[in-house]
Amino acid sequence: MLLPKQIWKDIEGYEGLYQVSNTGKVRSLNYKGTGKKKIWKYAITINTYKQIALYKNGEIKYYYIHRLVALAFIPNPNNYPVINHKDENPDNNAVWNLEWCTQEYNINYGNCRKKMSKAHKGKQFTEERRKKLNEGMKRRNLILHRDLERQTRAKKQLDKVQQIYDSCHHK
Repeated sequence: MLLPKQIWKDIEGYEGLYQVSNTGKVRSLNYKGTGKKKIWKYAITINTYKQIALYKNGEIKYYYIHRLVALAFIPNPNNYPVINHKDENPDNNAVWNLEWCTQEYNINYGNCRKKMSKAHKGKQFTEERRKKLNEGMKRRNLILHRDLERQTRAKKQLDKVQQIYDSCHHK
């Protein structure tokens, strides 16, 4: 079986900084100011979707990868708000697995209701479970915040090196 060719497109609002591929990958076009391209790592959210942090002008924003793929590669003439994973696998963000749809269509798609009812059958959403979920979100946010701090420090160091280089070369 031939694998489809990977096609890259700029992410709207991040042109020249980041690109998304038709296979569901995201890359930086200037990794840590080196001019090198690098595939960006993602986080998996509590609802099992892959999420990515994009940086621009010192600000960080989070995006679901499936949404970036759909925005870049799939026309949405009906202005549908939701993206459906046709194979019901949130890890598969390839363009051929995604489609724009309504919330109702997405909820009723495939085995979704059956899986949800089976997964929650006899379970109660206890205060303990709620606390566990909140702790998980706090840990995730702490990790993302630490990553942002590291990148900010690295950028400041690069800026200092650039200033020294410029002063030595009388720019």
